[in-house]
Amino acid sequence: MRLLKKAELSINMIVIVAICIIVLVVIVFLVIRQGNQANEGVSCSSAGGRCVDNCISRPYGIDGTSCRGRQVCCPLEDVLRNPSVLT
Repeated sequence: MRLLKKAELSINMIVIVAICIIVLVVIVFLVIRQGNQANEGVSCSSAGGRCVDNCISRPYGIDGTSCRGRQVCCPLEDVLRNPSVLT
């Protein structure tokens, strides 16, 4: 009888440890995913702009946004007023 109780304790421990490991893996995955999104910055379109080569009203673009290469995030109303920035 005594050996059976030790075996039950081991199985219970294995199940608890397995559940804890799964929870930790999920938490790590969520933290890493959020961290990657923070590094990318806010997308230009969600900030109300469009990535262009040259923005007349704001030479440095909208702060805190990300565009490729040397492009800057220009407010959409400026792009619509001056479509020449798209070329």
